[in-house]
Amino acid sequence: MIGVRLLNRLDLYKLVSMNTTPAPMPALNGLETLCLCATAVSAHTQGKSSVNWQQMMASIAFSKLAITATSVLRLLPGSRFCSEVYGVHLWDLGAIGMLSRNLAETALTMHYLLEAHVSVNERQLRREVWEYHNYFERLKMMRTANPESEKVDVLKQEVDRRRIAIVNNPNFQKLSKDLRHRILVGEKAKLKSNEEICESADISLKFYSAMFRYGSNHTHSSPFAFSLMDRLSPQAGIGFDAVNLALTIAAGFLSVGIRGYLNIFPEQVSRLTKDEVLQLSLWLATVQWENNVHFPKLST
Repeated sequence: MIGVRLLNRLDLYKLVSMNTTPAPMPALNGLETLCLCATAVSAHTQGKSSVNWQQMMASIAFSKLAITATSVLRLLPGSRFCSEVYGVHLWDLGAIGMLSRNLAETALTMHYLLEAHVSVNERQLRREVWEYHNYFERLKMMRTANPESEKVDVLKQEVDRRRIAIVNNPNFQKLSKDLRHRILVGEKAKLKSNEEICESADISLKFYSAMFRYGSNHTHSSPFAFSLMDRLSPQAGIGFDAVNLALTIAAGFLSVGIRGYLNIFPEQVSRLTKDEVLQLSLWLATVQWENNVHFPKLST
């Protein structure tokens, strides 16, 4: 079945559809509009039958995109998705940065799942590698959390069975030695790198590299991330550029996810409002970075 149920999605769409944009964060309006668009499209496609395994996985990824974008906005004072906590507005730049990176990863994975012009044999290998990684991680977690569990042997047998099937796949042997090794030791769940997926998705490698590095600093609590949090002073109107950058990541990659999902369900395009179409076009242009003359500051 296509679509993962999001709690009160249609009610949420009605609740925040008349949002306004605070001046210090120009990316906020775009992200809110795209989030509402993704939520509505996901709601309207819920329950539809999937054509294949790739579409089923992509529908889960798209629901995750909508949920993650909503979580970003719920953390952001100034967004109508956000509410006070005991009368206090909390500016959690670190969480917003981490979620923006996660959203980018999800959008790229979704594009990989839906990538066109892939042979039947390669699609089969992609699924085998994906599911092998799933069981590999389950086994690692069980060995760590409960090594005495009977499930350890069950999972090991399943991992071994799937490893043998992958190794015996002629298309697997065509991959580079390094990639084969990384797949078998559980380091890779995809046959392509994020950089290769970006090229396929028409995303600037410079945009991806800069934005992913920004999100990674927050994910790993680096000194740079600490300095950004220390610099943020909403009362004084200082540091909003750091917040807006995280919103730019989220809006840019969410637009890529929406584009991919609309390719599965083209009938949903007619449901989009003029503003949603405009924002989708603007942010798809943004991820092309160096080719977009309207965002010169991003290239400095």
